[in-house]
Amino acid sequence: MKRVLIQRLQKGVANYLGNKIMAALADGSDEQIIRMTNYWERLALVEDHKAGARGLREIIEKGHPIGKWIKRLSAQVNPASRKGFVGNVFINSVFVGEEKRLAFRARVRFRPPDLIVFSVTSRCNLNCRGCWAKEYRGNPDLSWDVIDRTITEAKEKFGLHFFTITGGEPFMRPDMLDLYAKHNDCWFLIYTNGTLITKDVARRLAKLGNTGPMLSVEGMEAETDARRGKGMFKKIERTAKMLRDEGVVVGFSVTATRNNVEVVSSDEFIDTMLDWGALIGWYFQYVPIGDRPDTNLMLTPEQRDYLRRRIDKQRAAKPVFLADFWNDGAAVDGCMAGGKRYLHINNNGDIEPCVFCHFAVDNIYDTTVTEALKSPFFRAIRERIPYDGNMLRCCMLFDRPQVFREHYRRFHPRPTHKGAESLVTDLAEALDRNRDGVAAILDKAWAEGDWQHILSGKIEKEERQRRAAEDRAIAAAAAGSGAGAQAAAG
Repeated sequence: MKRVLIQRLQKGVANYLGNKIMAALADGSDEQIIRMTNYWERLALVEDHKAGARGLREIIEKGHPIGKWIKRLSAQVNPASRKGFVGNVFINSVFVGEEKRLAFRARVRFRPPDLIVFSVTSRCNLNCRGCWAKEYRGNPDLSWDVIDRTITEAKEKFGLHFFTITGGEPFMRPDMLDLYAKHNDCWFLIYTNGTLITKDVARRLAKLGNTGPMLSVEGMEAETDARRGKGMFKKIERTAKMLRDEGVVVGFSVTATRNNVEVVSSDEFIDTMLDWGALIGWYFQYVPIGDRPDTNLMLTPEQRDYLRRRIDKQRAAKPVFLADFWNDGAAVDGCMAGGKRYLHINNNGDIEPCVFCHFAVDNIYDTTVTEALKSPFFRAIRERIPYDGNMLRCCMLFDRPQVFREHYRRFHPRPTHKGAESLVTDLAEALDRNRDGVAAILDKAWAEGDWQHILSGKIEKEERQRRAAEDRAIAAAAAGSGAGAQAAAG
């Protein structure tokens, strides 16, 4: 009875907070947006979230374009999308879900992931060179019932309400729209080529209000058409503007390569994405996996640092939320793999540490996410993070390839497609050269503190350091308990 009353009270507080944030967004004034951060700070359950609210308020008061971004979000998206974004990304994922995450951590002695990525199909209507999803083609789609069951588990067991959907091309599966509708208390970030989103689909997404299509481009028209096919850039533009006009949260996704890094980080490109209505932009770096892996397409160490600095400048100048998957490692406590922050379930059901790490020891058809997180393979990945502390070099595959080789030799995870093992065999020498070049640049940047500006203020930085130390202590205690149990069994 007491627990029911507490849950009702929490739900009431969450609804109150959601209504206040919605009102602030509808108003759109600086005063109301700052007031929104005050509500958030007062009602957040953990210090990390309170620090985030303080940091957000601080940079808005200093005139950071994130304030303009919030106004764009308020003005551009329809009421259903506004409610879905606020209610599911902030209220459900951060506020309501936190109690379950804390309870999960108390039970199993590690924090659950913040998101799960589902590759729901390997089918695609395009044929882009370098696409890693091609290697899974021929496998069946990931079962709707299994996705449904896993989302339900994630919500109930560890308060997760944020999921990423990718492929192949997710819109090859119209049945996914029914899944988004069923789980209307969740937010679904969908990576898509955008070519299968019709007017009817856009209208349904607008009505659902809990999805964010991220449209894949390679740069401007020349770069995009060269990889995706003639006329694709214009087609994606039409889709973006259609989604924008329907009031859907829309964004873009790019893969930075040695050939396009300057274009995708340029003012012209960002301004074009803003004109399309993009509210969010995701930057990934080419990795040599999938179709005809080519280490010559990887960013040089100098280009990687260039991209890091360019995205920092764009964030400080443009009203768009930009995320740089590797270069923002300090903002997420380093590598996210192995359930530290997220995991990947491919269309065959294999539970992989990361979308770029095509190795597994478990399959979702045979187990649950909760059990997979407890596997020695995933535990070992989490316990090594953040390596030597430099979270600018966060990736165990490409920044610290020797780390993954150790995991590979120790746990013998199976490659989830033909050729995946090339990361630890044929490509090892090239990856080591890349590692050394990146280290020469980013170790210096880390030592000089040329990264702290991406965190929201000194308090949040200190809280992240405290939490990282706590995570290491929990991991050490868990390892000690496991050793003790083995000794007792012996």
